[in-house]
Amino acid sequence: MGNHEEGQYPWRDRDRLEELYIDEQRTQREISEILGCGQDTIKRWLHRFDIPTRTDAGPAEMAEARRVNRVTYDTSRGYPRARSSNPNGGVDSVRIHRLLAISEYGAEKVSGNVVHHKNTIPWDNRPSNIEVMSRGEHSAHHNKERSSK
Repeated sequence: MGNHEEGQYPWRDRDRLEELYIDEQRTQREISEILGCGQDTIKRWLHRFDIPTRTDAGPAEMAEARRVNRVTYDTSRGYPRARSSNPNGGVDSVRIHRLLAISEYGAEKVSGNVVHHKNTIPWDNRPSNIEVMSRGEHSAHHNKERSSK
């Protein structure tokens, strides 16, 4: 669909519907008010895009969706992680600071390298607080820190 149609009919924008319904957990009624259409229109487009609705999914499916698609914290080290189900039925996760580094520096620069928190606070993921280092540079950095204490 062209941008004109999506702009004129915002409920036809799959990304926008997923953002409102899944990410923001808004009701179909709330979405219909935001997008200026009827609740039946929202329900119809959710089904056309195969976006599972809370009324379609049973409690077990909704619990599973909440379990696998969320941000969690690695309690042993304090690093926030994004988790998502994979096509094989498992769950993949990645530390948020690595996603941020990919956004800032590109996947090629981050791949195979360490993303270091400058202030050593693992949940402080401001772009100004992260830097990409080789494993050797990262080890040398922390060895230098330890020897100066």
